[in-house]
Amino acid sequence: QIAYKDYEGNTEWELLRIQAYEKTKGICLISKEYVNFNEFDVHHIIPREYGGKDELSNLIILKKEIHKELHKKNPSITGNKTFDKLRNVILNLM
Repeated sequence: QIAYKDYEGNTEWELLRIQAYEKTKGICLISKEYVNFNEFDVHHIIPREYGGKDELSNLIILKKEIHKELHKKNPSITGNKTFDKLRNVILNLM
């Protein structure tokens, strides 16, 4: 999972977070719901530990609780095609 401490005080990362949020107009990719700016997580489509980059093309925004589920061993979210697709990316890289 993402080590958020790596990003503390990182201006470049903060700019990427803002760009990712603006790109999606604050809409969570999975729930399709608007998320307030201070209530979202940035998810790397291809996780950094598997070579994913801190680039806008590799970043999406998710509601914090959905992001946690995505990284759980046994997530409670099922039947959402987008969630399942993102989950498969992670599983196939492991």
